[in-house]
This record gives sequence, C-alpha cells and structure tokens, in this order.
Amino acid sequence: MTVSVQLVTWNGARYIPHLFATLRNQTYKDITLHVLDNGSHDGTPEFLAHEFATLGIPHTFDRETENKGFVGGHNALFARYRGDDFVMLLNQDMMLDPDCIEKIIAFMAEHMEAAAVAPRLMRWEPGGTERTNQIDTLGFRVYRNGRVMDYMSGHPWSDDVFSSLPHASIEYRGDRATRYVEVFGVSGALPCFRASMLRGLPGHAMLFDADFFSYKEDVDLAFRLRRMGWKAYMLPDAVAYHDRSSAAPKDGSDKRAREHWRHKSELIRNYSYRNHGFLLLKHGRFAFPVLWFELKKFVYLLLKDRAVMWFAMQNFGLYKKMLQKRALLARAEIIHPVELRRWMI
Repeated sequence: MTVSVQLVTWNGARYIPHLFATLRNQTYKDITLHVLDNGSHDGTPEFLAHEFATLGIPHTFDRETENKGFVGGHNALFARYRGDDFVMLLNQDMMLDPDCIEKIIAFMAEHMEAAAVAPRLMRWEPGGTERTNQIDTLGFRVYRNGRVMDYMSGHPWSDDVFSSLPHASIEYRGDRATRYVEVFGVSGALPCFRASMLRGLPGHAMLFDADFFSYKEDVDLAFRLRRMGWKAYMLPDAVAYHDRSSAAPKDGSDKRAREHWRHKSELIRNYSYRNHGFLLLKHGRFAFPVLWFELKKFVYLLLKDRAVMWFAMQNFGLYKKMLQKRALLARAEIIHPVELRRWMI
C-alpha cells in the first residue's frame, strides 16, 4: 500500500535536519514525499535541497512565493498528488520513531473503518531536540461547552495511562498484540488518512475547509469524518515527537483557558477565536453550556482583547458561509446527532 506524505514548510530551517534524519530511518519504504514551501525566508528551501540529495525516497518539491497557510499548503498538495492509498500529513517540527509509519499503515490495512489514525504524539524538550516522556496529544476530546482540546496534553505517559483511557482496546492476532484507542479525531500534526474517504467528503473538493486558513482546521475535519460515520484511532505504540509552539492546557477549566490564551501569539488568538466560531456554526449545538462559555469568553475579550473581536467581525461574510455549509452537512450526514454527543464530556 502506497503512502503520500505531505510536508508543508515555513521558516523551519532548524527543524529540517532532525525531521529528515527520522524519515530516512523509517522501516516502511512504500512512501512518496511531497513538499511545499510556503514562502520561507530563513533558508528552508536550501536546507531542503541539501536533504533531498541524500534522502533516498521519491519526492516532489513545490514552492510558493507567499504564505498560503497550513490549510492552503496541504490543500494544494492534496489536489496535485492524490493517487495513493493513504495520505499522511507531516509537520516540519516532528521526529518519528523508525517504525512509526509502518505501524500506522499495518493498522489501517486491517481496520477498514479507520478513516484517520495518528501515533502517540510526545513532546520535544523545549528549545532543544531531546525526546521527553510528556504527552503532546492522544487525540481530540470534545466538551459540552463546545471546546475541543488535545487529550492528556502535558501529562507523563505510562502504560497505566493507556489502561485508563476511554475506548482503549488490545487486539490479538496470533502472537501479536496491537493496542489502540478510538478517539473523536486526531491532530493535524501527524495524521494518516484513508484517501478514498477524504475524496468522499460532501461539499469539499479539498482536504481542509479553505476558509479556515490555519488553526482548528483539523478539528473541523474530525467533525466531518465523524458525521459521515467514519472512525479515528490513536496507536500508543507508534510514537512521534512534536515541538509544539502553542502547548495545549492540561484541563478544560476557565482558569487554564485564560492562562493558555495569554500565552498565544496575536495571530493564533485571531484565528483561534474566529475559527472556533466557524466550528460552532458548522457543527455546534447551541445548548446552555455552549452559550454560557461563549458569553464568558465574549466578556473577557471585550475587556482584555478587543482586537481579536475586531478581526472576527471583519470576517462576517465567512460566518454566513458556515451556515450554508452546516445545512449541506446536515443533509449529507449518516450518523444520528446522538452519536456525536456521546463523545462530549
């Protein structure tokens, strides 16, 4: 089975040697690497050219003159190179264990209901390249107030953590045991998708909703896949490491949310607030927990961060588009809304 690995780079020169070293060591060889540079100005294209010379993996390289965003870059690659069985998205700030891709593809080959599979994502040492025992994400967790967060982010990993996870399973085939966890959805940092399922999504010719540009586009995709009846999994024994620039909070409390918000860049705050509104309009339930959380957030931003609200107001036309997309998805969805609500805590 062939895998199309998509890498979108932007000013990632310091990451490229570490990432490509782990790609060379992958035990799964039936892959093609498709790279798009999003207008980097720190020498990233030159670093890439140096790595390509000794990579030993079939590859393509496209360059943009300006930053098209995470969404625009991956959509462009998906539109150009979409003939393989699986599509894997790769962040530039990643390091993969040698058997990471092999374990993911083996699982997807045996579980045809799996639309999306991700490894256990752990964190690098901040500012360095040392692997830590700190969890980056085990997948998405959905809250009744509308928030979607990276599950167990910041907690240490152990086998006891696996045993405590909802929907954790062990499957035995002969003398081989495979551990896996069904999750609501997987992070866009290193997901692997079944290409045929992506092509079957209603109302989208592209991988991601292009209106998101960057941030929370992976959450939107998780909702769309779920609503079409497809499943997502996390494999705890397939491991990769991520140098996350904006670490998720450890829990869903209002205090943690405020602390996390203050540490985000202005760009991320703008797209985070706007795109969360997109998610609510496309997929949300306007129940009391959602309305109460949004009211508290509105008051906080009114007092502390009006620039974010102004950015959101400038995109009023896109909010109207989200309502149209909501209607389209409602007509096409396969599962009952109760099936989505069972994932909410």
